[in-house]
Amino acid sequence: MKLNRSELERGFNNKLFDIPAEGLHLKDVRFEDDRMECTLSAEPIPEGFKLTGTLKIRFIESCDRCLESFVDEHTSKVHCMLTPNEELIDGTEPEVILFTGSDHEVDLETIFRELILLEESFKRLCQDGCKGLCSICGINKNSAECDCRDDSSDSPFDVLKQH
Repeated sequence: MKLNRSELERGFNNKLFDIPAEGLHLKDVRFEDDRMECTLSAEPIPEGFKLTGTLKIRFIESCDRCLESFVDEHTSKVHCMLTPNEELIDGTEPEVILFTGSDHEVDLETIFRELILLEESFKRLCQDGCKGLCSICGINKNSAECDCRDDSSDSPFDVLKQH
């Protein structure tokens, strides 16, 4: 997503942007409707421009227990500064972007890509109490019951069945 200098100089408040996912080049991440919503505000400050807002992300995930697809919604805060002052850019703050007087637009793709990757869950569950799949017949225990019997054995993996 690109913003023009003239737009930044005028400033704006709570402007809604519809961001297509394909422009972010995240091939292993799936989004509902292949897009995200971003609400941004921009204001000129002595050091350049300040951008604040939120990025609403709706991931399509596969549950780690039952393998069903579900939508996992996250909202990230967007906060960055665009500045021509190279001294403010030290490499440790990805939210500070070099934006010189000769630049006519700024691309926020890198900021959005990092926010998305930080929001992606490590443990993906369709619901907190997901029962998972039957280890014998493979049926989804959230939607049906089976008559499978759990034959206890002296396997070292038996302790895993208790969790």
